[in-house]
Amino acid sequence: MKIAELRAREKYDDILEETLKSIVGDGNADQQWYEHPFFSVYVTQGFCQDGIRFLQDQYRHTPHSMRRIIQGAAVELLGMRSVFERVIRPAFKLPAIENSSYCMWMPGNQRLRRFDFKQRVVSVYGKAGFSDEGLRREIDFRMAHSERYEWILPILTLGKHGFDELLLDASGLDRVKNAKRRQMGFNRALAALNSLHQYENKSVASSEYLEMKRLEFDHAKRQLQEKFMGISLERVERIWDLSAREISQVQKVELSLTHGDFQPGNVLISNHDDRIWLIDWEDVGVRASIYDLMTWGLRSRFPKGLYDRVHHYLQTFRFDGGSEISVHYNARVAVALWAIEEWIWLMQSSSRKGISEMNSGLITHFKEIQQI
Repeated sequence: MKIAELRAREKYDDILEETLKSIVGDGNADQQWYEHPFFSVYVTQGFCQDGIRFLQDQYRHTPHSMRRIIQGAAVELLGMRSVFERVIRPAFKLPAIENSSYCMWMPGNQRLRRFDFKQRVVSVYGKAGFSDEGLRREIDFRMAHSERYEWILPILTLGKHGFDELLLDASGLDRVKNAKRRQMGFNRALAALNSLHQYENKSVASSEYLEMKRLEFDHAKRQLQEKFMGISLERVERIWDLSAREISQVQKVELSLTHGDFQPGNVLISNHDDRIWLIDWEDVGVRASIYDLMTWGLRSRFPKGLYDRVHHYLQTFRFDGGSEISVHYNARVAVALWAIEEWIWLMQSSSRKGISEMNSGLITHFKEIQQI
């Protein structure tokens, strides 16, 4: 998540500082924290070596050559204490915390992570003023299923603000350069997803599916309109009409438990072997079973150019690049099911407590559907 988008969505500095102080408690504010100018992370006066290596894995080891050059160099230079102290100014002060020399704070969309490289633990916290619905949903899901599936990371401890988990020596699949290794990671993730889908699976009549989803759609629509007064959703209604017409042509729709945000960045692969983990379960829920595969295949979490990718799929019955994915519906029905589930997700996620402005991703989605 770009820090510019975070600033647009919230009173960034105030909420971040309020969240951090609520986590570390009261006391004398005697420890300075610095904001890295290239990455959305906060550290004390210098990076520990494990922290530098972590950022190297996240940013230098990426398939994008220009980003690898610029960000890799930034990690190296700003990992040098002499350069760090001259370039970066303190962002705020906090009471001293344990292992501060080995820690790094990483703010996200609606949560905050503290990486403790000494204890090899990541602490996940909900952000002050934001809805904790997704955090609660993830905790419940992982507590229920981590013993069943080795690719769901177990929660180590539960706390007042969130939970702790292991700090993995792993990289997101979107940052793996080797094509064979990316394909292997995707195949393992797909197998994991299939086993999740089979755990809670049923078929319903298409009319029943549309009736159920219309209730969800209307509720999400009302929430979005209450959050952003005056927003026009005529195009979204058009998507519903076109999609419902296609779905009504089939007898049954398969439903199952879905990840909800299945994309390469949410698949971690070990840096030492072939183990993978699926992460970020805050959107887990029962949907049309193909939603996860369509989200991955259409790269819908990157909305720019989405219309062209959908159009390409409808014309060729193949996703534009990426891994081979088999979807057991004709292309028009598959896109229709994805479109309904996607817009319910978009409206729900954009209406959560704590979001004050429409984010750039949703604005881009609206621009893309203007072409329909």
